[in-house]
Amino acid sequence: MVPEVSILNEKTAEFTLTAACPACGGDLRLRLSPEGARSWCPTCHLIGRPRVGFGPDGLVVVPDGQAQA
Repeated sequence: MVPEVSILNEKTAEFTLTAACPACGGDLRLRLSPEGARSWCPTCHLIGRPRVGFGPDGLVVVPDGQAQA
């Protein structure tokens, strides 16, 4: 499934990954910018700085450095 991407400006994009929160299984909001990736779960309020890359099947998001808000 391809998530809907919102382009915030020429260097920043935001999208939602369905059922991708590593803590609760809720939707995960992801923002990509030159400063890196940021994630936030609106269900359990988990925030993090995931590592993002490209694999053979597309975008790969690895949770890292998470905290509860």
